[in-house]
Amino acid sequence: MKRLILLAALALLNAVAAFVSSGQNTLRPTTKSAPNPQRQLIDSRLQATKSSGGANVNNLLSANRATIDAMGKEFPDVPEITRLRFALAFSSQAEAKRALRESVAFRKGVGRSLV
Repeated sequence: MKRLILLAALALLNAVAAFVSSGQNTLRPTTKSAPNPQRQLIDSRLQATKSSGGANVNNLLSANRATIDAMGKEFPDVPEITRLRFALAFSSQAEAKRALRESVAFRKGVGRSLV
């Protein structure tokens, strides 16, 4: 009886060893994970800034001139390309100005040691 139990244990051990060495024990998701809403927001903003048709910087500057100039009046020290980045990142001029205002305040205040 002990030999039978020993043989069964060895057979089970061999099966486990074969399973482990075959790579079947790796964890793989069985279903797609739930989308991350914050990541989707970031992705949508990135997609909004991508230009189709290979627009160059001059075309983007021309297309967003009103917003860039409006931000330039309030923040003359901020480079034009930075103002363009904010103009492209937000859907309205008010949102872009608010975000730039927060960025400038952060860089002059708490974030000064980081920049």
